[in-house]
Amino acid sequence: HTIPDAGGLVIATDQTSDQINSVVNAQVLDSNLHQAGFEQALRSPLTTITVSPRIDLQAAPHSTMTFRYNFARNEQGNGGVGQLELPSQAFNNSILSNTVQVTNSQVIGEKMVNDTRFQYLRLRTGQTPLSEAPAIVVQGAFTGGGNDRGAFRDRQDRFELQNYVALVLGAHYLNLGGRLRVGHDANRSEANYNGEYIFPTLRAY
Repeated sequence: HTIPDAGGLVIATDQTSDQINSVVNAQVLDSNLHQAGFEQALRSPLTTITVSPRIDLQAAPHSTMTFRYNFARNEQGNGGVGQLELPSQAFNNSILSNTVQVTNSQVIGEKMVNDTRFQYLRLRTGQTPLSEAPAIVVQGAFTGGGNDRGAFRDRQDRFELQNYVALVLGAHYLNLGGRLRVGHDANRSEANYNGEYIFPTLRAY
């Protein structure tokens, strides 16, 4: 949805929700240690939400400013399940981002334009397994226990500042400026922390 406003404000929003079914079709052992088929359909919902307001302002007769903000969130449950992967292999993941942008354009005299732009991006990514038990892999039959991808967290912050000057000198056109970028990334991964047992057959298991 887009909501315009007479004062220079525009808000764009969007939300989607998908219901995905993951089908498990594996071979396991029953309570008597006999081979048995295992079939199950598991819902894996995926939700996406975005909100993007924007404001345009005439700060001065020769100065225009634009403010933008973008919020986006993606969440999925019961990922990593299907085919030979049993429901205990499920994990939930999420991606959350916030972006702020500010621009200012100034007309200086008849031959010069100065543009300044700033952006800040905040990104957070996370993954949480349903079980932290050791993974059990029986080749050609099933994968159970906890997911060996483990918990994961990633935090990113990025800053960017730009300034450009467009100048007309007689028959010449000059575009001068610079850009500064600063980034920070911190992450933690517990992949394979839970351990893994691998068996060549159900009989060996």
